[in-house]
Amino acid sequence: MNFLVDECCGSKFAKALAQLGHNVEFAGDVCKGATDISVVQLAQKNNSIIITEDKDFGELLFRYGYVMPGLILIRLDVDELALRLTLLKSLLNDKQHSIIGHFVILEKQRIRLRKMPSQT
Repeated sequence: MNFLVDECCGSKFAKALAQLGHNVEFAGDVCKGATDISVVQLAQKNNSIIITEDKDFGELLFRYGYVMPGLILIRLDVDELALRLTLLKSLLNDKQHSIIGHFVILEKQRIRLRKMPSQT
């Protein structure tokens, strides 16, 4: 599974996710300082699921109709790296096939999945 980790998540998180065996690109390495729309376009090009802390991506998806392979919004403190990885690992183990085409919100107490709007 391909992931594009937004700059706001940090390079440590991206590297740790890659060490779990996933194909990971870190936006800070491949498109440093890019706009959210540019990040979405890169995700489309590479068929990557975006991982971010930035709620603006949800707005791009639901309000403006941007197409994304998948979107994971992390709602945890940046200093909780171990917890972030544990929850993401759990998500991937339990629902790996459900992530594609879904908007996922990763929170300390729960993981929410919402099907993306119909994309034409």
